[in-house]
Amino acid sequence: MAEMGLTLWKKYGHVIDYVNSQFYTCNKLTVSHFVNHLFIYMLLSYAGGQLLARFISKGNIGLPPNDGYFEARKELKRQGKLGGIFVWCGDESKDFGFRYGQETQAYLFCILCPWREDKNVKFSDVPINPNVEFHYILAFAIDYTASSSPSPTNGNFSVFWDKHNLGPFQVSSIKSQHSNVKVALSLGGDTVKGGKNCTFIPLSVDSWVSNAVSSLTVIIQKYNLDGIDIDYEHFDADPETFAECIGKLITTLKNNSVITFASIAPLSTEGSGGLSPKDGFFKACNRLKSEGKLVGIFVWSADSSKNLGFRYENESQALLAVPHLTRTTALSSFK
Repeated sequence: MAEMGLTLWKKYGHVIDYVNSQFYTCNKLTVSHFVNHLFIYMLLSYAGGQLLARFISKGNIGLPPNDGYFEARKELKRQGKLGGIFVWCGDESKDFGFRYGQETQAYLFCILCPWREDKNVKFSDVPINPNVEFHYILAFAIDYTASSSPSPTNGNFSVFWDKHNLGPFQVSSIKSQHSNVKVALSLGGDTVKGGKNCTFIPLSVDSWVSNAVSSLTVIIQKYNLDGIDIDYEHFDADPETFAECIGKLITTLKNNSVITFASIAPLSTEGSGGLSPKDGFFKACNRLKSEGKLVGIFVWSADSSKNLGFRYENESQALLAVPHLTRTTALSSFK
């Protein structure tokens, strides 16, 4: 899976704006390992990219906030290595009052996820720091049918997020209220309805790209979105085919002025876990920030954060809002 992201980056890194490294998929981490090994490895692998430090807002995997995530983040920022923070996900963060969203924001990316409509997470639930660039990511747009037995559609994407609470009107409203807010959609994900793997399975590069450009242009313009995030986790194609499909898709959408930014979310190959907030994630980010290496933070996800009062979102924004970087991003992921 990591090979897919690296191949895409090597061929089309010039059109990709952010790399949302999924550190929470690694085995449970220490602050030192997060900062000195994993993050540096990613910086070298995706040289020239804006690398986001990512954590999951609910659970005990990766480097949790309570175990040193923000300390690590401060160190990465001090070293000039942190481009931003990605929080997975806003739906979960809502349970925590979006605590970590406030602390992470400078560039904060917050995921809002599709299959958790019981959470009823809204854009307005998530706290937004006016001193950062805040990106909401709607997850997911998937090229599968929405039937009880989903099947692949070769690049014809449909919306799988909560369209009632996260519709076109709500997108326009939150953007009009906050000039620092951008909204994107994420492609793929782990599973589609019924727990079936969401597999990248194009019939051909040209047909997949043509269908994807057409279907996504309609969705992006209807919802007044700004960018796309690539989050495929299962593949029935070789790395070259994946790179060509995604690279040509991003290039075409940018050339057509449909999107202004794109990010990728390569999976780690080190197992499952990563550096969770309670294990030192923020400690690691503080270190990265102090080094000038923190671009932003990616939080997964708003659904989980809701029950935590968005604790991690608040904490992330507080860290990123400190004028240590010239440009930082916050991204929150919604289902």
